[in-house]
Amino acid sequence: ERYPIDWTKTQWEYIPLEGQSVNSIKVVNSNDLSKRELLFKEPGKYKMRLAVTNIADNTSDWYEYSLEIYPDRPPVAGFYVQKEITRDGENNQKAAITLYDHSQSPDGDLISKKIWKYKYDSNNDGNFDDEEWVILDDGNNSSPTLYTNQVGKYLFELEVHEEFGQETIPEFITQDDIRKADTLSVPAEEKVTEVVNISPVVGFSP
Repeated sequence: ERYPIDWTKTQWEYIPLEGQSVNSIKVVNSNDLSKRELLFKEPGKYKMRLAVTNIADNTSDWYEYSLEIYPDRPPVAGFYVQKEITRDGENNQKAAITLYDHSQSPDGDLISKKIWKYKYDSNNDGNFDDEEWVILDDGNNSSPTLYTNQVGKYLFELEVHEEFGQETIPEFITQDDIRKADTLSVPAEEKVTEVVNISPVVGFSP
């Protein structure tokens, strides 16, 4: 009480213990040295050290605290679509192709954006490489529907973006920190649906 701490002389140290770059530790600028707010861009173990000095210019021993930062794992993208859909005679001969998202984040982050796109095999040659991608939905729709009256095969893809599931410091976040995933490596047969005609009804009267 006679010699309170002079917080302007506070000493903080942040020490990577597993080869991480010191520059990966981001510190919020603040004149209040009694506390520090940090963001760690690299996983691994770290040591925090603190020493304080009172107004009599006596400095404490170092206090040390260790913590471990776990990797920010990317999401896993996935969806389901029916393999075959018929056109609806009661809806202007349009087929409704509904996609069902089952993407997930293995470390509990939030999936904040889903980009759905598709290609239509317009020449019915079984090859989508010569077709253009069309964006179906780029919001955060978990179950978009494509309405079409064109019979044939459609190839769908999904890309998902994460937000952090915990509090972060936006000023230190870049696009490289946003984890993404897509379904490009999923076998094509799991992402293709075919729109078919309703078979006609045959009959006659003698």
